[in-house]
Amino acid sequence: MKKSKLWKLFSTQRALRWFCIALLLILISGIGASAFESNGYTVSVKDYKMTWAEMAQATRENAQSYGKDVVVTYDGSNGSTDMTASTKQLSFKLLVPSNATTENPVPGIICVHGFYNNKEMQDAYYVELARRGFAVAVLDMAGHGSSDVTFDPSANIISATDNSGMEPVLEWLMSQPYVDETRMGITGHSQGGRTCGWLMQHLMRAGHGDYVKAYLGQSNSAGLTAILDEFGEFPETLTTGTIMCQYDEFSIVRDNSYDYLHTDQAKTLIQASYPDFNDDAVVAGQFYTQDGPVTVDYANGETLGTRASVIYWPNIIHPWAHFSSRCVGYAIEFFYSSLGIPAGAEFLSTGSQIWQFKELFNLIGLVGFFLLIVPFVDLLLSVPVFKSLRKGTAAADERLPAYKGAKVIVPFWVNGLLIAAISAIIFQPIFSGYRFGNNLFPTTQLFPQTSTNTIGMWTAACGIASLGLLLIFWGIRAFLNRKDPNYKENPFAIADLSGMREFLKAVLLAFTVIFGLYLIVNLQYLVWGTDFRIWVLAVLPFEFNKVGTMLRYMPFFLIFYVINSLCNANNRFKGMKEWKSLALTCLFNVLGLIVIVFLQYYSMVATGQQAIWMFEDPSVMFAVSASLGYILLFPIIPILIITNIIARKIYLKTGSIWVGGLLNGMLCTIIICANTFTQLSYVLT
Repeated sequence: MKKSKLWKLFSTQRALRWFCIALLLILISGIGASAFESNGYTVSVKDYKMTWAEMAQATRENAQSYGKDVVVTYDGSNGSTDMTASTKQLSFKLLVPSNATTENPVPGIICVHGFYNNKEMQDAYYVELARRGFAVAVLDMAGHGSSDVTFDPSANIISATDNSGMEPVLEWLMSQPYVDETRMGITGHSQGGRTCGWLMQHLMRAGHGDYVKAYLGQSNSAGLTAILDEFGEFPETLTTGTIMCQYDEFSIVRDNSYDYLHTDQAKTLIQASYPDFNDDAVVAGQFYTQDGPVTVDYANGETLGTRASVIYWPNIIHPWAHFSSRCVGYAIEFFYSSLGIPAGAEFLSTGSQIWQFKELFNLIGLVGFFLLIVPFVDLLLSVPVFKSLRKGTAAADERLPAYKGAKVIVPFWVNGLLIAAISAIIFQPIFSGYRFGNNLFPTTQLFPQTSTNTIGMWTAACGIASLGLLLIFWGIRAFLNRKDPNYKENPFAIADLSGMREFLKAVLLAFTVIFGLYLIVNLQYLVWGTDFRIWVLAVLPFEFNKVGTMLRYMPFFLIFYVINSLCNANNRFKGMKEWKSLALTCLFNVLGLIVIVFLQYYSMVATGQQAIWMFEDPSVMFAVSASLGYILLFPIIPILIITNIIARKIYLKTGSIWVGGLLNGMLCTIIICANTFTQLSYVLT
């Protein structure tokens, strides 16, 4: 049988094969992730974007139509701003299981993520709760994900989530005919847990503290203590719980999470339900009511039925609560015990969990996304307009120094290790808002993302430092080899272009790839409702109103990635295998960051203390702020490795640093800006 032209093209074009494999992985990711998110399509999953005004109107109309005992509390009666006329939009995902009907209403639960995250970070929780028959709404807090900023521009970064959007989503969900408004639960991670506390304070001020029957904080107890500080007690019908991670980056300093069960705070939370509690330590996972410790036979439908408290104490770090089957099991137990088994739903044990498979398929999509980039560039280099950019490295390879002799090897290693050290040393001081950070680069309408300000500043500083070291060691090598007539090193030869026309082609090629990539990201979410992620590393779709902000941040990342691409290409030698050169370049990019992460967590696990004494003062406020920097390093480290590989692969095809450097700069700007907290409203100009 004669082979088709398409098959011949596919079999001979390596780039086309990898391009198709990457697309196939993305398709598999969408199908698989959506199937597990919806529990085999037995749970309806739908995205909403509604204004506060629309939600207020819908809540009132639904309450009247379906005889619901729910009123709108964000009309100013909650002690905050009247938001009932606000045209700001809130984004949330609604999961309704098949057992939830008008004739058979089920308990409802609101899930909320933490700072710098989005609603999908709660997927482990909402997947498992929805498949157990609860109606679940998971919210993009104000200023996160696809939700608009709704708070006052002058608000403090921490208190800015006061108008997070939980109230309208809670009351809207309560008004739905398939939800039992007398059995509502809330849960949130980190700042989301604190936001749950604000919600309860708002409801109690408005006289409707009974709207919520179960409140579980994940990696957060501050919301619970804030309620007690203001009101002195919890509502009579409220079951409260907290998942206090033993090695919590924030609470290990603030709340002594390392020995939390013996602390006064833990005892106070239990005494709010069991006033006679006077034991030396709280028992982890034990429910306490007014009558003392109780065991709930939730598997057979038994519920607490009264005010109760519980503290869970897993030996994990703060962000791992997103990704922990233990913590998800705690949430299942908590809501079964407080809200009961939803009518018409099958009881599933805490160990029966499928969210890991959704995460696996999300990871497959993430791999496909990054795998798509190099073959995409390769294919575009065959297009006539970009053909002149495909120059290869033959000419540059002739000028490569041999990897031998102290005059080459010692400067190479010293340079690499200095780059690693500098990136680590300057990270924390620049990131921390208490020393440099946002004091040097404050949040404004044009630069509204506090974390992007500091990360961008650190990234650009690393790029400038790398360029300085490149120049210094170029001079050192030139001096050491001054008597060698064959020494002709020029580290900037790989940045040479034949003119502005070629540079503009490189810009256009990088932009074309980014446009294609994010077209796929947005189509993936439109069709399947899923994105690309693993734990804290995520590639999200973004909306047009963020473009102006992204363009303003882009120069910071372009500075780093163009210089990083230059250094990357200069780390090649005759006699050194390509994989070894690339591996060492990746190592120098992240070694310093890995060291400070190791020291931080080794210190926390071994001693219960932060290791931040290496950089700044050990005060509580600094420790809490600095901890966020360590958490942000978890996605930054793999991104630095991945982009380094991309830059090298593209350089080998083009013989120039520009396409890879520009592409990586654009890509990382979008990834960071789309996946963080925004304190001020976006402006396009």
